[in-house]
Amino acid sequence: MNRRDLLKLGLASLAAGTCMHTLQAQAQKLPEPRYDKLPRWRGFNLLEKFNGRNDRFVENDFQWIRDFGFDFVRLPLDYRMWTIDGDWRQINERVLEDIDEAVQFGEKYGIHVNINFHRAPGYTVAWPPEAKSVWTDPEALDVCILHWTTFAKRYKGIPSSRISFNLFNEPDGVEAILPQCVAAHKAIIKAIREIDSERLIVCDGYEYGTKPFFDLVDQNVAQATRGYAPSEISHYRASWVNSADFPVPSWPMVMGNGLLFQPDKDGIETRFKQPMVIDFAAPSASGTTLRMLVGTVSGNTNLAVEADGRVIFQHDFKPGPGEGEWKQVVYREEWNVYQNIYDKHYEVAIPVGTSRVFIRAEGAAHAQGTRSA
Repeated sequence: MNRRDLLKLGLASLAAGTCMHTLQAQAQKLPEPRYDKLPRWRGFNLLEKFNGRNDRFVENDFQWIRDFGFDFVRLPLDYRMWTIDGDWRQINERVLEDIDEAVQFGEKYGIHVNINFHRAPGYTVAWPPEAKSVWTDPEALDVCILHWTTFAKRYKGIPSSRISFNLFNEPDGVEAILPQCVAAHKAIIKAIREIDSERLIVCDGYEYGTKPFFDLVDQNVAQATRGYAPSEISHYRASWVNSADFPVPSWPMVMGNGLLFQPDKDGIETRFKQPMVIDFAAPSASGTTLRMLVGTVSGNTNLAVEADGRVIFQHDFKPGPGEGEWKQVVYREEWNVYQNIYDKHYEVAIPVGTSRVFIRAEGAAHAQGTRSA
């Protein structure tokens, strides 16, 4: 009996002194997932084979996770770790045994193992990008199918209560080629199911997991999203994004998004010309900071902030050609107006005892895309 057979039967853990009936009892504790009703798993990413790292998974991590009441691990994998000499069609069996071992640890400690291709053949959100795109290049898709079907064969027969597949990590930059992206997903799903029709497959939403793939509804796959809002909290001091200017998170944090139109703007309903209003549940006992992210500004505009009727902040925006506060100059010839993109934060201290704050645009145009936090 080879290593893979031992894995499937759950016998490998016997070598560690765990008896069969204990293994079966632990396996029974894992809920049976369905694509349309996932268990409420709670757990962690384990990074032993993530973004160029190629270590064995640590058994103590699984024990610690179990002992603290969690039941889920996700393995974000980098396919390059099991290729041979950079040839993406040649697979190193020895490295895959490290992943087998993680699956064994999952069974031993009653933890579901979610296998994810964080870097798949032809796609990654990490750096450097793949040379070919799995969404548009037939060879990249063929190789990606080769790798996923290798895993499908390897773990066929192990129930989805123990293992699930997560095809790609947060597909990004695909909105313009969504049909091709969906087609690639469907091709991989089909190939996996031809080998293992029972395997639970999870597909991350696109645009960093924020948008579901509605065209995959008929594929009977689960879909995973992300809770990255507000990103100033979820990615505070995160090394993989430009978070240097993120403020220290405070709570409660009020987020508002909208357009600020100046009162005499033509063609806009009156109800849309109102200022943005922030009401405090009770007068603030301590000062707080209003942080505004100004997006696009059309024409000369004054941004004003009032606290209980008193102006505490004003700033003139004068978009035009050349360099300025903005990041990008945008000239709309049809209206003979500049709509420059600022993408810049402005802060103002809100006085102690404030009950209501108004944020308004005044002047000859409107400020578009202003967000307060």
